[in-house]
Amino acid sequence: MAKRKRKPAAQNVVSINGGPILAPYEPRPDVVKALEEALEKARSGEIIGVAAAFVHGDDCTSMAMCGRVTRAMMGALHILLSDLAVDRR
Repeated sequence: MAKRKRKPAAQNVVSINGGPILAPYEPRPDVVKALEEALEKARSGEIIGVAAAFVHGDDCTSMAMCGRVTRAMMGALHILLSDLAVDRR
């Protein structure tokens, strides 16, 4: 009797949003692009302060804050939190 080859379970996983499912430590092109654009603006002096939250490949999180952080940034972060609660990418 011939043995059937089975796909690994991970190959059967489908994204709810229809996008590709990347390996935990595979670079995400959208993240790389956003960070490169921000770095370019920081190098030109356009961005002078940062407050960021990061999700790592193992789902751990970290954060960073540096430069000029103002009350206006708190407003922008509040809007971002509201968007995250609705969008849930």
